[in-house]
Amino acid sequence: MATGVGHVATRSPADAGKSVGAPTPPAMPVDHSDAEYRLRLREACQREDGDAFNAVLDGVEYRFFFLCGCFKSGTNWLGALLNLHPRVLCRGEFHFQDLAAGFGYITTPAWFVSSKQWIKPYADDAFRATVRTMILASTRDKPGARWLGDRTPRRLTALLPGAPHVYVYRDGRDVLVSWAYHWARTGGPELFQPGFQ
Repeated sequence: MATGVGHVATRSPADAGKSVGAPTPPAMPVDHSDAEYRLRLREACQREDGDAFNAVLDGVEYRFFFLCGCFKSGTNWLGALLNLHPRVLCRGEFHFQDLAAGFGYITTPAWFVSSKQWIKPYADDAFRATVRTMILASTRDKPGARWLGDRTPRRLTALLPGAPHVYVYRDGRDVLVSWAYHWARTGGPELFQPGFQ
């Protein structure tokens, strides 16, 4: 496994008086159909208060982290383990690397207006705000969570500067076996040719 898991378990100063095993107080479910709430959420994610991997919404600080690695290497398993903690939410794959590629596409060619030196920083800010907004919106599934993660299998590329990125390593032979069983179980591509069987 990779380093960085300790960052996820870091306690904030607000938690200093609480015991480690203390249960998280139940939080009120979030109504995402409420336009006023969505506006507050977007505004909270537009600001970068000191670092790019936090957001403060309604007086509550949220922190973001990322689990990455090769597909079938254990990102889902590690996310499930982290989800056992009442203040951690790491469900699902957002595939932000595709969004990053899109932003890269419109800000790279010199003949695109968005590649201009004075415009590109706005695109970078918009990308980071989009990532934070989408992850923060996922708290609907677990309102008490304060550490919010994405577990998309991908290369280790920092999406939010300073955010913990945990890279999961697994022996390539085990990845291949897991991948083959996955595709055999889900009826994937014609993996098992007569010579392979």
